[in-house]
Amino acid sequence: MQFDIQSQKKYQVNLAEYDFKRDLLSRKLLADLCPAETLHLIELFYLSSKTTLQKLKSALSLDDDELKEFMEKISPLGLLSIEGETVLVDKDAKKNIECFLEKFSDEFSHGIEYFQSLLKQVPISILPNWYSLPRSCESIFQSLKERIFQSPNSYLRHIQEIETTLFAVQPLIDALFHAPDHTLSLSQALELAAIHPDDLDECLLFLEFNFVAVVCYTEMSDRWVPSIKLASELSQYLKERSVSPPFTTLSQNQVKPDRGIPLTFAFDLSQVIRFVKLTPVRATEPLAGSFQFDTTAVEKLASMLLCPQKHIEQVLTRGIELKLLEIDHDFLSLCSQAEQWLLYSIEKQALSLYKALWIQGQNGAKQAEKGLTTLIDKGWVLSSEVIEFVSYGKPSLQRGRDGYIYDFADQVAMTQELLNTLFESGIIEWGSFNNQPCLRLTDLGTQICS
Repeated sequence: MQFDIQSQKKYQVNLAEYDFKRDLLSRKLLADLCPAETLHLIELFYLSSKTTLQKLKSALSLDDDELKEFMEKISPLGLLSIEGETVLVDKDAKKNIECFLEKFSDEFSHGIEYFQSLLKQVPISILPNWYSLPRSCESIFQSLKERIFQSPNSYLRHIQEIETTLFAVQPLIDALFHAPDHTLSLSQALELAAIHPDDLDECLLFLEFNFVAVVCYTEMSDRWVPSIKLASELSQYLKERSVSPPFTTLSQNQVKPDRGIPLTFAFDLSQVIRFVKLTPVRATEPLAGSFQFDTTAVEKLASMLLCPQKHIEQVLTRGIELKLLEIDHDFLSLCSQAEQWLLYSIEKQALSLYKALWIQGQNGAKQAEKGLTTLIDKGWVLSSEVIEFVSYGKPSLQRGRDGYIYDFADQVAMTQELLNTLFESGIIEWGSFNNQPCLRLTDLGTQICS
């Protein structure tokens, strides 16, 4: 089945476009029931649409007076009608409250599955006015899943763009994100939304139709206590992201930096290029394997820069790969852009290496940087623990055994090779602690990862 949907510039949930007051009435009545009465109501959903008073009393374990009291209490729902000894259960009335009745179940999930049920409360012709959808789609929910729910970033962006002149929703949303367990009481919501108490239920329904939060209920002292919870999938993702890896706490003043030179690789590369500019350095490019450089020149550079010869060979190799150096008749010489590169500040040189070696040279580099955010404010950490604990991948919505979750697709662990590239890109610097390799973000790395 195809739905033709007209393109619109502005989309906003407008509750007045459907009979939302009916839903508010149903929600309030359900919330006012005691837990035992809620169980009776749930039992009605297992009965056939036509039964008898005797069967109804038996199913609910109620006597005549108790049944009469219960039926009077739920009468505004229009669920039951009596003709003599016959009891009719209205299918439409069941459908109207089924979505909200789920909230009182121990298995209720306050997230995307609930939002899917909630959308069925609204005539389908109205939904294209509320949400940005393609011109035609086979499933409106599937389109919403792809455009809003598919990744945490798209979901958060949707929430940030919610607007209304009726309620102060953004302060309320911001408080939800910062609240313990992403949960607020109704009194907190009322204060944050700056509205009259009579308008609170409408405000909360607006939040639900915008897929932000869900009103949930907890049984307490034979009554239902309401609270507002951030959508479960988003809440779980944010909680997992906020958990810091268990890095060993190092005594920072006992860590010995490798060289103590800010942006070490950029500094070394500039010094090597200047050396090549003034001193002939023999080099050959074999058909297979690595470049071969004049041993005497490599030893001299290693002595000048106080670093291993292997590091000098890597710097020379990178210079050739970045087209700052080239081999001409078995000697190294400067490429045309090398002179200009030498005029850059050390910070700009490092930034150019970051772009060339990391951004352009590594698939998923920006995603990997999100893994590095765990290093901000950590100072020196053991390199082995970064490899063990830091990984990266693209979070996307997956259907799990118990509902939807955000899982990291194509998750890749940090490796020594990637750390070496991060060092060459100016993102990290090396050190040692009790003869164990360690690292920390440079100022450039902190700035990029923040």
